Amino acid sequence: MKDTLHSLRRFAAFSLVAALAFAASQGPAEKESGADLVLVPHVMRSASELLGVASAVMVYDPVDGREVTVDRVQISSPDGVLVDLPVERELFGDPRFGQLGAIVERLPHEISHIHGRRRDFADDRAGFFLGHKVEQKIHEGEALLAQLRREWAAGRELPMHEVPFTLQLGELFTTEDAPGTEVELTLSVTWSTQGQQQRSTSTTARVELLPRALDVPQTYAQTMGATVIQRGDMHVHSCHGEAAGACAPSENCAAESFQLTGSFSYAQLRSQFAALGTNWYTATDHSYCVNDDAEYQTIVTECLSASDSSFQILPHLELSSDEVGSQSGSDLSDILCLGTTSTNHMGAHGITSRINGGEQGFLGFCNGLFSDVLEPFDQNLAVINAQGGFGVANHPDASTWGWESISATTGQEAGSLHGVEIWSGSSMSGQGSHVGTWVDWLLNGRILYGYSGSDTHNEAFAYGANCVLFSGEEFNNENLLELLRQGRLYISNGPVLIGDVLIGGQALPMGTVQTLPPSSPAASITARAHYNFGSSSGNITIFYGKVGDSSESVLAQSGTLSGSGVFEFPHTLNTQTRTWYRVYAETDGGNAYGNPVFFQPATSDPVAYCTSTPVLQGCSLDISFTGAPSTTSSSPFIIEASPAPSNRNGIFFYGFAPTFNPFNAGTLCVQPPIRRTGVQNSAGGPPPVDCSGSFSFNFNAYMSGGSDPALQPGLTVYSQFWFRSPGDPGNSAMSQAAAFTIQP
Repeated sequence: MKDTLHSLRRFAAFSLVAALAFAASQGPAEKESGADLVLVPHVMRSASELLGVASAVMVYDPVDGREVTVDRVQISSPDGVLVDLPVERELFGDPRFGQLGAIVERLPHEISHIHGRRRDFADDRAGFFLGHKVEQKIHEGEALLAQLRREWAAGRELPMHEVPFTLQLGELFTTEDAPGTEVELTLSVTWSTQGQQQRSTSTTARVELLPRALDVPQTYAQTMGATVIQRGDMHVHSCHGEAAGACAPSENCAAESFQLTGSFSYAQLRSQFAALGTNWYTATDHSYCVNDDAEYQTIVTECLSASDSSFQILPHLELSSDEVGSQSGSDLSDILCLGTTSTNHMGAHGITSRINGGEQGFLGFCNGLFSDVLEPFDQNLAVINAQGGFGVANHPDASTWGWESISATTGQEAGSLHGVEIWSGSSMSGQGSHVGTWVDWLLNGRILYGYSGSDTHNEAFAYGANCVLFSGEEFNNENLLELLRQGRLYISNGPVLIGDVLIGGQALPMGTVQTLPPSSPAASITARAHYNFGSSSGNITIFYGKVGDSSESVLAQSGTLSGSGVFEFPHTLNTQTRTWYRVYAETDGGNAYGNPVFFQPATSDPVAYCTSTPVLQGCSLDISFTGAPSTTSSSPFIIEASPAPSNRNGIFFYGFAPTFNPFNAGTLCVQPPIRRTGVQNSAGGPPPVDCSGSFSFNFNAYMSGGSDPALQPGLTVYSQFWFRSPGDPGNSAMSQAAAFTIQP
């Protein structure tokens, strides 16, 4: 039965391709080609840093059968010639490539991946395709491209050629130019046909100077210490995913239907992203275009070789998967795959080896035409997690390649999906679209971080960057990946916006998932938004969410703000269910979204809770457990706090209720009256003091010694380590806390 079904699908697919190839030959609403060449510039539209950036111009001859020799390319500004390159390249005219380009330019941008102006193929008066017309034109374009590929593979000469060049932005702008300054470039090509005089064709492109990235507000640096913002992109495609003209050793990827011009290598993209004021990105070529381990290893090697201490490129993937379970709606990809499957796209970040997800042939992003090439997304997530990575739902609310497995999607609370791409493309504002999908998931009990991605397929463009907060860590691949995993970031195309929650005298940073032990009392917190708007002005909203509610609440909204400072609002923490606080800024210089700070009741016993005191050495004394608390067991129950400053004296203390009270620069997490135990030393390495020490306490041995008759089965104990810490406030500090219920 399965073989019969596959045969029917093959027959339907081949019939459809044949029919659409004829339809494509009738030609879409492209521009009148005349006798001129067509120039397609791939030049960044904006930049903030005056660097040399990789650029290109594609030259195309639309006149059927004509032979053209391209002699020279010049790039000029009003001040003179910037680039003058000999080319000496022959083109063989073919109007069908222009027909294909006209189709692509009228498709939705999430399919065409064209951000900004059209590429000079479609008539400006022709609108974008809508409704079922999109599906029809996609198939027409795919059929036409397949026909062209066959002819090119058989030896037919190409009608187009891309000329790369480096554009020195320092020759366009000066350090005195104000943000918003624009310069118009003229891109000119001299060419000739056989026996005719040389001719010239030109087009223009505009480049805008953007404001430089803003610094951390002083209010944040004063209270939280030195912090560096490292901005970057988590969704970038390269020439390894080209449908035609892919960079070696990758083969042309027929499944990437309309990526025909303007892709760049990882090193070239580095120059462009650096010019945008960012200093890292993740390489996320489509899994269906990366077809073997050797090709993926090539990508890894190229990314690492183009990285250094000032710029990091992380080799990841955009993974195609089958949707799972009941579907919430449908999207265009369901139709494109002829009903064989529903698919979604996921950022596979931090992986160590290639994960299969489709194939590079026609409709290779689908399932069931010729083979079963996609795995369910939950199985793919298990593979990502097993490799030590994490998965992010890309463009979840898109009309193509969206995320429809709403009921089957779980988050960090279930060890599954890690985050959501809440900003996809150049701009985002408000709380709808991808942001709305993210918030709906949070309200339904998911723990998910928000991330952003430009989904760049051509030259880089201004977008909402992931702004990762480094607090003394070295800027390298490993630390960047870990901070991304921890959600220590906000997303912005302009303003600085750093959210945190002040509880018990300590600030919990964005991305914190704070566990609340049993019997936690209602606590006073302060939700804060540290901001730097520069010369822009706008307002900040603090949102409060609670699992089970139908929507988030606006906890507070500022008036009009400018410059830098902190906006804060006091609140009483609900300790009975999972809640969160997040911040949002909307200004005339851009928008920003902060990741939440989550609070959730404990679901395990024993459980670590509260936060250790920051110390000079940078140690974070986290609690771990070995064994189980029991009044009769001969086995130990060890409570350990590590890593700790070496060679420090401390004590273990406990009580019978939790609290969150400020103590020196930390938090006292045990409600008095408190019972203290004997002095112990953290040991560790020889001086100077480092983080090689640890504190531990065997609570079962303590109970068996009869030191405290109140310790009986069924009693919940709350405990913490205190230790000497010269140089820190009060010359002391405390560990994270531990709560556990004594067993018989």
